[in-house]
Parts: sequence; structure tokens; C-alpha cells
Amino acid sequence: MKKHRWAIPVVLGVAGLIASAVAGPASASPLSGDCAAGSSMYVVAHQDDTLFFTNPQLAHDVGSKMCVTTVFVTAGDAGKGNAYATSREKGAEAGYSVLSGVSNSWTYTNTTIGGSTLRRATLDENPRVTLTYLRLPDGGFPDGLGYPVTGDQSIRKLWTGAQSTITAVDGSATYTRDTLIASLLALMNEAKPSVIATQNTQGSYGGPDHPDHLTTAFFTRQAQLAYAAPHVLRSYQGYDVVGKPANVGGGDLLGKEAAYYAYTPYDSNTCGTPAACAADGSDQWLRRQYTTNNSISGNLAELATVTSSSQNTASGQSAANVADGVIGGYPADQYAEWATIGGAAGSWVQMSLPSASTVSRVTLYDRPNPNDNVLSGTLAFSDGSVVAVGALPNDGSAFGVSFPARSTTSVRFTINSVSSTTLNVGLSEFQLWQAMSPSPTTLAGNAATASGADWTGQDLSVGRYVAVDSGTAGHIEAQIANAGTGRLKAAVYSDIAGSPGTLLAQTSELSDYAAGINTLSLTSGVDLTVGTAYWIAIWSDSPSLRVLADPGGNGRYVAVPYGAWPTTMPGTSTNGHLYNLGLKP
Repeated sequence: MKKHRWAIPVVLGVAGLIASAVAGPASASPLSGDCAAGSSMYVVAHQDDTLFFTNPQLAHDVGSKMCVTTVFVTAGDAGKGNAYATSREKGAEAGYSVLSGVSNSWTYTNTTIGGSTLRRATLDENPRVTLTYLRLPDGGFPDGLGYPVTGDQSIRKLWTGAQSTITAVDGSATYTRDTLIASLLALMNEAKPSVIATQNTQGSYGGPDHPDHLTTAFFTRQAQLAYAAPHVLRSYQGYDVVGKPANVGGGDLLGKEAAYYAYTPYDSNTCGTPAACAADGSDQWLRRQYTTNNSISGNLAELATVTSSSQNTASGQSAANVADGVIGGYPADQYAEWATIGGAAGSWVQMSLPSASTVSRVTLYDRPNPNDNVLSGTLAFSDGSVVAVGALPNDGSAFGVSFPARSTTSVRFTINSVSSTTLNVGLSEFQLWQAMSPSPTTLAGNAATASGADWTGQDLSVGRYVAVDSGTAGHIEAQIANAGTGRLKAAVYSDIAGSPGTLLAQTSELSDYAAGINTLSLTSGVDLTVGTAYWIAIWSDSPSLRVLADPGGNGRYVAVPYGAWPTTMPGTSTNGHLYNLGLKP
């Protein structure tokens, strides 16, 4: 499953296939702050990665009139030069134009971020869609160690410390590990996304996925730890999705294929046609989309300074590897682990944080080789408290340790006993988790900021919202513009391919409603998962009901008589409202 081993493409006339299924032209730039429906940022390695691995979610974001910013970290040059890389950029632009249902016309600007000059493309007829190109050298598959033509540079080597700097293939910018993280953070602060989507943050080198995919995910995860705005980090599985059931079909599949086959004429290393992609198996990626992790809180270890009793730097097994986000070690990938030099009981590794943080859990991963094994240890915090740790699994799998939350500036893990076969004790990974803050008042829904209202009386009205935290919702709040008499109720539906799915829960009825917030109790709680979309519905038999709402949302309605909630939502009509509805604990 190598990205660059496919046939010469054939141009297909696909641009019209999904134009009717997505939003029409927008009228605002994502960088102007006019993103009433929200903002998402996709950070990926290559120009076709969003089309392969994060679509149809990408299409849903574009279709819901969200501002969508995509950052391509590498040039995708595959060692073939700048002309091939820029052609792939044109392919990405063609694919995004199809997703937006508008013509392939873009405006190009150079923007300075963190002292580096970046190329940016803005879609003329839907300027909520922008693409930003960092153009760093492609690391190549399967090792990700670079190509001679670009000096064997790669983002994997930058991440692991094997090289100290990396220069864009067009010479536009040079980065260190820290300045690349800072530049990604600056892009996040500029776009203000509530959802940051990237590639597999849970993967490890040496598997079927591209090393550039994984490294891009590691850099993105690191940058978002310092991004202060509330957000969800969404991680997408890569080439290894082929081991899972196909889950993209119907209109989503048609749209995904249309966008991808608009890209292929610009990439001479693609399969190019449906027949060719079916023959080489790459159409399996079109038929699948899987996330690997949706998280709000981060691993604080990635912000820490790491020290240890000893470390084998000569073999690349330094203490810093316990905080590199890569789970693995000798014999598959010795650069992913920390190993002492002859260390046994009494060896230690310490995380020192830049400021006091509240923590409540660590996850430890032993070295995965069969000989070196930690049998017991102790966690010591800067406040003087300690927590005992038992034997770590000898296969290098996760060992979680939970404890009452405490504020600390450092955590030291001291190894108290080891197996008789241990030669050089160490760890693959040492994750330090920030204590989760209390659940937000609203688990999913719109903030109470709408200035307009929509006449929803005698229509079943519904809006789509992404959960900002996991939890059990017991209530729905609706902000009503006017008092009135009549029956009012609300419900929660699942999301299926960007449309209302099945009924999950419903509220009891109100016989009257007041102006302002009306709280309706769910007859049974509904468990929400962070990063997952849900539809909140409201229904009344009053012809005068008005719900606070702003334009620019993904609201829909069904003109059906008031009655029993349908088990599955019937065909809906779009009205573009962003309703003030919220799911509460």
C-alpha cells in the first residue's frame, strides 16, 4: 500500500456529480472572523490525504457553511521536484472546488506566519475554504527518511531529532522542530477552529501507514496543546483502514469519488480511474473513513522537559523519546523508546512542566522487548506526594495509573524493581494527562448569542451540533423569542452522513412556553461522545412559536403535523438557520 505506485491518470468529467449535494457559494473569508457556522482546520501531510482519509467529514464541513482551513505540511514531492509538487497542489484545489460545488478558481497570496512565508489559496466562489502550503520535503515511504534530491530531509527526522532543521522545497522557509510547532500554533490561532482534524496520532512508525502522515499528526497534536481556545482534536486513520468494514456509501461515496477523481489528473502517481483504483485496491480508502481518537484534554508530557538517571543517546534511545508521542521500541523502532545504560532498580525518568498543571492520570508503556521489564515503581510529584505503580505489561502495552487530581510542576517515575532478565531498563512512553475540567454547561449545541429568530411553529425543526465533551445529556434547552400557548417538545437524533438519523431520546411536553430559556427534560438520558455530531429537534403545535436563530447554520425542517416523533427523520428541507438549542447534563 504505497502511495506512489499507481498508473497514469485519465481525466474524468466528475465536477458536477456532487454540486447539488453541498452548499453553494459563500460570502466570507475564514480569516475575516465571519464563520457563523463554526470553523474547522485540517492538518495533513500530502495534497490527497484529506480527499482519501478525512472525507466525507470534510464535505460535510464545507456543505454546512463552516469555515474550512486545510494545511498541507509537506510538498508531496516524492523526490520528483517542485513541478510535480505544485501540480499536486492544483489537484487538491480541483478536488476542493468539486466539494464546494463551484468553479475551480482561486486567489493566491503569500502570508507570513511566525516569520515564515507560506503560500495560501482561497476559493473565489466560496472564500470560507482556504488551503495553505508549507511545502516541506516529502519523507517517502516506507521509512520516511527523505530523498537525496532534497538532502535526505524529512519531517520524521525533524521530529525525532535526527536533523535540526528542515527547509521547504521552494526555499520559502526553514524550520526547527520548535518553530514548526509554533507555526502550526500560529495558524490555529489565526483560523480559530473548534475542531482540529489531523492524521493518526495513535500510530507508530514501521506499520502500513505513511511516516509523513504519522509525523504530521504528532506535530499537530503537539501544537494544539498550546492552542487555548476550546476545541476537539480529531485523528483519522490512514492506509490501514482497509482492515475495517467499508463505511462510506451512497451520496457520500459519490461525492468522495468525484472530489478524488478531480484531483487525479494532476498527480501522475495515482491510479486515476475507478477501474484502475479498483484493480490496485486504492478504492478501499475511498470507501472508508475512521477516526482513531477524539480528545479535548492533552498529554502534558509533550510540553515537558525530560531528564533521566541515564540514557543511551549513542543508539538514539534518549529520555526525550518517552514524550515523543510514538509508542514502540526495540527491536522494531529503537528510536521510539528510552533505554538506560545498564540501568535497573533505582533508575528514573522525570517530566518537568513549564508551569503548574493539575494532573490525575499517567499512562506508562514498558520497552516492548521480552527481556527488559519494570516490575514496580513510584510516581513522585513536586508537592511531595507519591503514588505506587505495579508491574508494567512486558509486551509494551499501556498501563494506566489514576489518582486524585493534584497540581504539580514535575513528575518523576522511579523504577523500584525489574525482572531478572533486564539489561537496560527504560520506557517506550510516559503520558501525563491533565485532569479533565468539569463538564461544560452545554455538551452540544449553540451558544446563547443569536440575534434573530425563525418561525418554527407547526414545523418539526432540527439543527446539527458537534459534542464538545462526552457525558450524559438529561435536558434540552431552547431559547424562545416569544411567549405563547401550545404544546412544545424536543428530541435528539443521531447523525448519518451529515443528515438526521435515528431517534435517540425525546423530552416530555411543555403545555406553554415562555420567552427566554425553556428547559425540557429528556425521558431517558442520552450518552454523547466528544467530537460526534447530533441533531437537536424542536416541535410545537403553536403557529406562533419563534426560536432564536441566526442565519448561516445547517438548520432543516419538515412540514408535518404535530404528533409522535418519527423513528427516523423523514426528508428535510434546508433553511440555513443556526438555532439556539443545547443538550445539557
